[in-house]
Amino acid sequence: MRLAGRFPDDEFAAHIAKAEQVTILNTWIPNLQRLEKELEAANRSIDMIRF
Repeated sequence: MRLAGRFPDDEFAAHIAKAEQVTILNTWIPNLQRLEKELEAANRSIDMIRF
């Protein structure tokens, strides 16, 4: 087994910024604050949020 060197935050944030829907399945994600801007923008651009 090989572990990734680091999580690709920039690449993941770009995917969130372009996504029509984002589903977060984990209740804790390390460094989630790094995606705050993209998640807030996605939140403003949708009609309904499901929790």
